[in-house]
Amino acid sequence: MDEVILMNIISHSGSARSLCHEALSFFQEEQFEKGQNKLNEAKEELVSAKKSHSELLQQFAAAEKVETNLLLVHAEDHLSSTGVIFELVDYFKSLYIKMEELKK
Repeated sequence: MDEVILMNIISHSGSARSLCHEALSFFQEEQFEKGQNKLNEAKEELVSAKKSHSELLQQFAAAEKVETNLLLVHAEDHLSSTGVIFELVDYFKSLYIKMEELKK
């Protein structure tokens, strides 16, 4: 198993997670354009992580040895939880937009 693939998943997922938190902060401050830009960046990082994950799945599908170890579990956890965080921040964005509209 290629540890570089695992590190790419962890790295890109971590970047996406940080960008999601930044986006949420902007949404809370009603800076929707800045927040959306951060969310777009997060999506790009998440796509990169998923591409690396796909490489790993292709190795598995080709019957190459994919060893389960702590680094693999960590990478999978990072990718899964970041995907959920991304979806929640996107959902919260719509709530903050509605809250701003109700203030008017």
